[in-house]
Amino acid sequence: MNAHGNNLNREKENYYEERYFNALAKAIGIKLIILIIFLAAIGILLIFLGFEKANESIKYYLLQEVGKGIFITALISGAIKWYMARQFIAYGHERKKVYERELSNLLSKISIDVKEQTSKIAAYSSSLEALQSVGATRFYRDREEASPDILKTMEQSTIDNVKIIGISLNDYLRDENKEFHAVWSLIEEYIRSKEKQQSVVKQLCIKVLIIDPDSHGANLRSYAEAIKDGGSRLKTDVIESMKSFSKLEDNVSEKVTFEARIYNSSPILYLFWTSTTSFVQQYYFRPSHGVEVKIPVIRYQSADFQKCLSVHNELEFHFDTIWQKASVSVKEYLDHYYRGTYSGIRSANIKQISYESDINKKRFIHHISRTNKILWIKGVTLKSFFQYGVLSDEISKACSRGVKVRVLLLDPNCEQARYRSFREYQMANPVKKDINQFQDKDRLKQRLHKDSMASIDYIKNNYLNDDIVNFEAKMFQSAPEAFMLLTDDVVMVEQYHYGKVRAIESEKERSQILGGNIPVLEYVKLENKNSEVKDPYRIFRDNLKYVYDVCAQEL
Repeated sequence: MNAHGNNLNREKENYYEERYFNALAKAIGIKLIILIIFLAAIGILLIFLGFEKANESIKYYLLQEVGKGIFITALISGAIKWYMARQFIAYGHERKKVYERELSNLLSKISIDVKEQTSKIAAYSSSLEALQSVGATRFYRDREEASPDILKTMEQSTIDNVKIIGISLNDYLRDENKEFHAVWSLIEEYIRSKEKQQSVVKQLCIKVLIIDPDSHGANLRSYAEAIKDGGSRLKTDVIESMKSFSKLEDNVSEKVTFEARIYNSSPILYLFWTSTTSFVQQYYFRPSHGVEVKIPVIRYQSADFQKCLSVHNELEFHFDTIWQKASVSVKEYLDHYYRGTYSGIRSANIKQISYESDINKKRFIHHISRTNKILWIKGVTLKSFFQYGVLSDEISKACSRGVKVRVLLLDPNCEQARYRSFREYQMANPVKKDINQFQDKDRLKQRLHKDSMASIDYIKNNYLNDDIVNFEAKMFQSAPEAFMLLTDDVVMVEQYHYGKVRAIESEKERSQILGGNIPVLEYVKLENKNSEVKDPYRIFRDNLKYVYDVCAQEL
């Protein structure tokens, strides 16, 4: 705006300067006209006086010539004055046009600037209004700047609820940040000091959530931090915090309670919450543990009169949901060796776990269509694979492109098949409890034998011929421990069993056979062969090879 002000002052000066020159030019012009008229009159008079006697006397001749000179001078001066006046007027018009153009541009720039400033002010006003409508009362540059106010909130005499969620919360336990450490020292004082407990008006409930160090979210954060740091201290920090929290839990009283849990959801935010005030900082995966970019902290106040718009109240709901649905106690981890599921899933390189038979079938098709070297399938009857349909077509296509196919299905006449058939027979005939009463005539009527023979006939008619040289099939007599489908880099496994839960009437037909009620696990081959000892893919492949070479016979 200073530049615009200077331009306006300059234009104002130009305006007054122009008025001065116009007035001056007008005054000079009037004087020149009078002088020209006067000179012209003198010239005419002298010409008139010397006109009659110019031929008779040299004096009158000279007088006449002087009169002519004065008259001509007056005419020329008048012409010059007229020309200059016209030029001055033209210059004035051009100057006015330039001035108006510059003024228009200036006003246009001022208008644009005013609109931009007005828009910014309106945006600021709208932002402030939006923040106020949800109870936001202040922004802090980072958690360190917010720490003095967090301490003041903790020091309120009416405090009755404290809920804290973070990653490791080690900035509370360490003394590098005096205010944060003071907050934790005050919490410890409430828990351990009887004198401090007496100052509590009713009851003080303190709950703390830190991340499960073995969860997927913790693993992703550790991975991100290691990009620049070369390693992550997350797990070490979290376990140290858990040990400190566990000790505090042993010192609770009736007036002050303290609980600490670890959550397995992704780290979303840092939160310090009391009944009146909450402080929130957004989390995201960062390439370093060190402070590089400041993440602001927002303070919210309770707004009971407008709960539908109260972020403060919804933050309590967020905390409570994680507390109730996605966390376990610190003691469960330290004393009872809880480790959740993700660490094992990651180590085994399990890509998918699915109960849905339709999804599993589509995954079978997907992996069969992608394999280029091997396709090994092991199951009881494998009826779904060896009948006319998509699965059979994909196996044929695999053979056509040179994939080595090996099939293992249970020998329908072996002892293991008899045990499994009797279990399925028993599900339809609950009174038959003695396997010795299970005769061959009963076994041959069972689904297992019928489906097995159908698969064997289909394989012999469609695959075991001179047209297909890379297809092999055998019947195994060992225990049917699991269904397996193994390709170049994936193995899908469904555990076999003798258990069955009574099905509803609509699933009565399906309930007559075992299988289909345990999830299918999909293991991916580990790229690092140094981990082969704990590589389920290679273990299952070795299992299939052993059964095929030792426990099976030709169809």
